[in-house]
Amino acid sequence: NNKSWRRRTCWRKWKQLSRLQRSIIFFLCVLLAVCAVKAKDIGTRLLPVFNTPSKVPYSDVNIGRGTAHPPRWTSDSTVAEVTSVQLEFRELSRLTGDDRFQKAVDQVTQHVHNLPGKRDGLVPMFINTNSGQFTHLGVFTLGARADSYYEYLLKQWIQSGKKENVFKMESFFLGETLKYLYLLFSDDVDLINLDKFVFNTEAHPL
Repeated sequence: NNKSWRRRTCWRKWKQLSRLQRSIIFFLCVLLAVCAVKAKDIGTRLLPVFNTPSKVPYSDVNIGRGTAHPPRWTSDSTVAEVTSVQLEFRELSRLTGDDRFQKAVDQVTQHVHNLPGKRDGLVPMFINTNSGQFTHLGVFTLGARADSYYEYLLKQWIQSGKKENVFKMESFFLGETLKYLYLLFSDDVDLINLDKFVFNTEAHPL
């Protein structure tokens, strides 16, 4: 029937080509909750994304064949994508006892953590899978292509029992950027009058 045909077609397309982040969300995350054996199968099919010169994962993966590659137009991956697969892979290693998954993502996390090119804890939007370096330097955003980096740092820190400092956000980001956002968008008009006060680079009123 039409419903079965749509399911088969959808699965066939996903097997042929899928974004790494999307595969984690739609397949691995669900299977972790219901079937560790199937989750390990999908996780194993996703591991080839890390077969890059820098170990920074490709963005596109063929789940059916277990192969991966960058987009046709660039060798870059988005920072949000390569830093938002860690939770599920770490959990998969915990459930299966297979440390390949955690080792792959921990290597990426440590690599990104040590990279130059950040500004006050903010990261650029793209990273090259060949060189392992940030690209489009000087372009920062809290939106698409970088947002999950910040979200997953906090989640991984909690997942680690709040013990692994590599997952802590840089203090400048928390101490300055978020403070500015709060002051700018707070509904409390009496909080601080931004027409009367000037702030230094650490978001302290002068």
